[in-house]
Amino acid sequence: MRSRSTPRNSSSFRVRPIGVIHSPLSKPEGAPIQSRLAREVEGTVEVFPQFQDGLQDLEGFERIWLVYWFHRAAKPRLRVIPFLDHQERGLFATRAPCRPNPIGISPVRLTRIDANVLTVAELDILDGTPLLDIKPYSPYFDCFQPSRSGWLDATKPSRSVADSRFEDANLGKRKETAGLRRPAKRPAHSQVPAQTLRISRDHQLRPSSRPNRSRNRSS
Repeated sequence: MRSRSTPRNSSSFRVRPIGVIHSPLSKPEGAPIQSRLAREVEGTVEVFPQFQDGLQDLEGFERIWLVYWFHRAAKPRLRVIPFLDHQERGLFATRAPCRPNPIGISPVRLTRIDANVLTVAELDILDGTPLLDIKPYSPYFDCFQPSRSGWLDATKPSRSVADSRFEDANLGKRKETAGLRRPAKRPAHSQVPAQTLRISRDHQLRPSSRPNRSRNRSS
């Protein structure tokens, strides 16, 4: 059944980030390609204050799923050469970030919660990434032992870090610090409003023209 708020031929929709991810990873090149390969990387997840109540009971979970927006990904391609192969594959048979809807998921290890800030380990996400959702990781629901894994079955993992092949070329013009850097100390929350953002086909997060009525109004 179609939602009344969604036009029949809509090419965009609105999503509200619930926070931002702070990481020592400043660019795709050199970043771990999966959370399991990011043993030494720690960072923080800042949940905007108006969503803090939703963190109740999360501290009991050792791992959590972070759902986020690949804000630095290139435009979508339906055929890609993944990091662990030299052969072109269909996009949906890979985890390449240049997707029609560039949404990422990472099962990071939760080590601490201070008010609206989560400290996490095994982080494979770039600094400044918009956070869309948090879900608890449960072995009962999330752990399987499949009998086949497609093209990966015939591939010997030859690398553990990414390069810049899936990064938006326009972002490469900016000067950035390479590799890992220590995360800067941050206040309990940044001065970043949890505003409603429009996601269009070019994957850019744009402030909505409509006022954000749910914004935290406390002074």
